[in-house]
Amino acid sequence: LTPYYRIMRIELKPDQGPTQWHRHAQDSLYIGLNDAHLTVQGSEQTLKGASQPHWTNRTILFKNHKSDPIIHQVRCNSEGGFDCVDVEIYEPPPLKAAQPLQERSHELVFEEKHQVRVYQVRLQAGETTPEVRYDFFGFLVALTDGKLGLTKDGRTWERSFDLGAAEGMEPCSLILRNQGPGAFRCYVVELCRSRVDTGRRPPILCWQPSGLEPLSPSAPQPPSAPPSRPLGSSAHRLEIGEGGEV
Repeated sequence: LTPYYRIMRIELKPDQGPTQWHRHAQDSLYIGLNDAHLTVQGSEQTLKGASQPHWTNRTILFKNHKSDPIIHQVRCNSEGGFDCVDVEIYEPPPLKAAQPLQERSHELVFEEKHQVRVYQVRLQAGETTPEVRYDFFGFLVALTDGKLGLTKDGRTWERSFDLGAAEGMEPCSLILRNQGPGAFRCYVVELCRSRVDTGRRPPILCWQPSGLEPLSPSAPQPPSAPPSRPLGSSAHRLEIGEGGEV
């Protein structure tokens, strides 16, 4: 894809963990794919003092790990396991939209103005969006299994999605059509970081469909140089890497 982000899949089996201790030092967007209870222990916490966040399906969580790095380990306490998309955000793209996308088929559900906007798209079987102009770099994350028809410059192709699958996006105009037998839902993520530093930002922002209490952060650690390779934790599987293919 591009050098602006890297997408990983986090999967923990029921009662699996704790994971290896690992460090997050890049600004990150997390998208929950199921309901789960976790134990998150920061490096300066005892197990008794660890946070016990409850993730819900479609939860969106943004953390400024670059200014507030963390070292932690995670345990899944749910019978259904834990499934999540983890996106590390790197350099700002060369183009950003002047304002949020104004399109009824794309519901703005999350915004961290200097980093990302997230739009929810819901299409019934056979439903089609109008032609939408995306004046930004970003990606699409599937929240259901399904099949989309994508039309660009008069050319149409099909793309099948499994839950959590991602598709990179660059500035263009697209028509989306649900060509599967059931309803399809996805998030379209817009990268809106400016190439001019906007200063220190809040460390954590969270949106949950159910309106539950925000997830609790782990203890912050002193900043240092970001990693030059993917996270070493076995729970983090690289889905889309810098310069890779979908």
